Amino acid sequence: MKRLIIYIILFLLVVTAFFFFNYLNSNPYEDFVFDKYNKDQSANVEIYEEGESDVNQNLPPGITDETKPEDIYTSVEHYFSQANEELILTFFATSDVVVLDMPGQNIYDLNLDVISNTTFINTKENIEVTSEAGKFIVKKDGEIIFESYKDSDDLVNEKNIEYFAQHTFRWNHAEVNDGSDIYPDHPDLFNLNFSDDGSISISTDCNSKGGTFSLSANRIVINLLMTTLAYCEDAQESEFENMFSGTINFFIDKDGNLIFNVFEDETYKVEKYRIYFDVRKK
Repeated sequence: MKRLIIYIILFLLVVTAFFFFNYLNSNPYEDFVFDKYNKDQSANVEIYEEGESDVNQNLPPGITDETKPEDIYTSVEHYFSQANEELILTFFATSDVVVLDMPGQNIYDLNLDVISNTTFINTKENIEVTSEAGKFIVKKDGEIIFESYKDSDDLVNEKNIEYFAQHTFRWNHAEVNDGSDIYPDHPDLFNLNFSDDGSISISTDCNSKGGTFSLSANRIVINLLMTTLAYCEDAQESEFENMFSGTINFFIDKDGNLIFNVFEDETYKVEKYRIYFDVRKK
């Protein structure tokens, strides 16, 4: 009997050790989905005309199924020329690739190899991007096709709280980090209205909401304090409001439109939504 008990104890110890070893060697992020990169930040994409589809399901170089979420943080930087052309650069923490977008040149999702901290190139398309003293210069076939004059931070500083208070911002659409887009069925009903006293009112396809907001550099904090209580079937109100849950960075594009980058939290590692609003004079 004693021998049987000993065998049972040994068996239980072996099973426990087996599961503990597997736990230590498992990837706690193995179910993390990298769909964010399937839409407009995927690898091995080429130049294509606006409106064409070039979805690539591969992950960016340096990012694998074993990569932890905190290692894939990206930053998106916007620069503008004196002619108001836009340069968009997307940087990946774990990749030696920078993604280039230039709407004015019909260049989208073009991978650039990182040569140094100040030089990025694509040899196939003969494009070189260099940075000097915060200014970006883009050359194609040796000729300058873009020279930055301002960046998005400059535009944010120029468009202060008075700019927000003087305009209405209408929801255009939102990009989700699973690669999908959300469009309002009735875009004229979804509006943000800011006041210079720090209050904000939001209209939706059902209820109206009110609260306060504050600006700090390119971060905006919105606190909704009140709402009407109507019931509306098939309304997108809840979907719209839920997108504001998180840490919100904003920038103003060259046309004065407002873009919210909504992150999971203040670490800025996981971007959940990118919400686009069209500007309208009050």
